[in-house]
Amino acid sequence: MKKGRHYNYYLRRIELRLPLWRTILESGMICEIKYTPDYGTGNRQTFTYLGLNLFKGKGAGPKTKMHLLRLDNLAPRVFRQLVENSGLVYSKYFRNFRRLDIEQLLIENAGKYYLKEIKPNINSGFSNTYRTFNIGNYKQIKVLKFKFHK
Repeated sequence: MKKGRHYNYYLRRIELRLPLWRTILESGMICEIKYTPDYGTGNRQTFTYLGLNLFKGKGAGPKTKMHLLRLDNLAPRVFRQLVENSGLVYSKYFRNFRRLDIEQLLIENAGKYYLKEIKPNINSGFSNTYRTFNIGNYKQIKVLKFKFHK
C-alpha cells in the first residue's frame, strides 16, 4: 500500500499510541489499524492505516464493518475544517484523549454510509479517504493522542 501524500504531516502530530479493544473504540477517535485485506489466498500483506473512526459497527462477528477516513489522503486544510465544524470532546475511556464530536452516519440506499459533513464533499475534499473494513481482519488497533490545531 502506498502512503498518501499527507502521511508525514499526520505522523508528526501523534503524541501517544495506546492499544485497545475494538469495543471501547469511540466514533471520532484518531486510530492506527493494522489490517490484512480479505482477497486472495497467496501472499497476504498487512497494511497500517492512520484513520478517523466514523463508526465501529454493531456486533462482534468477523463480517461486521468499521468505517473510517484515511488521514494520509486527507488534506490538512480539509481536516481542520472538519474539526472546526464538528468540535472536539474528551474520550469517555481515555483521559486527556480528545476526539471529534461527530454525529451518527447517514445510510444511503446503496448501503453506503456518510457523515452529513462529508457527503456534500465526498468527491472533492474527501476523495480517496473513505474506507470500510471487516472487523475479522484486524491485527491490532491503537488509539492515538493527537495534537489538534488550536
